[in-house]
Amino acid sequence: MLILAAAIVVGLLSILLMPPQGLFTKALAPVICPGAVYAVDTPQKMVALTLDDGPDLRLGEASSTRKMLEVLRLHNQKEPDFTAHATFFLLSNQISDRERLLGDRLDDTVVRIVAEGHEIGNHMAEDGPSILLGDRFSQAFETTHQQLTAYAQLPDSQYPQVRWFRPGVGWCDRAMADTVRQQAEYRSRDGFPNIALGSVWPYDTLLAWPTFSHWFIRHNIRPGSIIILHDGGSRGDRTAQILEGLLPELAKMEYKVVPLAELLRNGNVVARSQAFPKPVEAIRTSIVVGLEKLRLRFSDKEG
Repeated sequence: MLILAAAIVVGLLSILLMPPQGLFTKALAPVICPGAVYAVDTPQKMVALTLDDGPDLRLGEASSTRKMLEVLRLHNQKEPDFTAHATFFLLSNQISDRERLLGDRLDDTVVRIVAEGHEIGNHMAEDGPSILLGDRFSQAFETTHQQLTAYAQLPDSQYPQVRWFRPGVGWCDRAMADTVRQQAEYRSRDGFPNIALGSVWPYDTLLAWPTFSHWFIRHNIRPGSIIILHDGGSRGDRTAQILEGLLPELAKMEYKVVPLAELLRNGNVVARSQAFPKPVEAIRTSIVVGLEKLRLRFSDKEG
């Protein structure tokens, strides 16, 4: 019995530490977010770097977003053959807060993101489960899109269209996917919504261990992986630290680190899952909404 228990623990740890690619791209895809992109099939040594929850609200050099941008800039100076650019999934409320702090002008950090060749993506207005917005989702999605487009279309932009959406906490449902697909910029050539999750997430919102995150990414990436890391406060500070050590290693492995748009230009989506049939999808959504409400309630109590 003890041997069986030990084997189960070892098996679970193996899945957590080195999750099989198909676990997310196929098995769990319709459960988490139907229609989303998790990874890309490409022969090229190329991965997408995605950074959620920016821009950091701290101004000046204290900003974790600025720290990450500086790490990327310095890396690109040293490694012109293996440069690193990212997709920053931004929160519109934090951009608005920074604009007010800066005297109601464009946020200089988001301007820098665009000017330095990075892509920006839609992560809604605030950091929270998008699936709980219900009927408010459509308006919040559109408002965020319009605000981000003003930055994406600045003269120096290499990605003048905001084309990617990532739901807060990852969950989405059929109604959300339909809303995203109705926006022309977010509709793929095969008619799917441009919703991006990822295949390599080092649990950085749960574990404050940059060394572990570095190890996890290093050992789980493969051509076409989409890496998820987080910005904002101490999380963003840790991400800057992770990137400082990780990017040179990826260059030694001859990996190019690119935004989502470039990764998709160089490969095909591994799997875009269809939603469950409507009755099953309604049950799934109800369960997810209930679990998220319960999680938030316990989080409030712990806080």
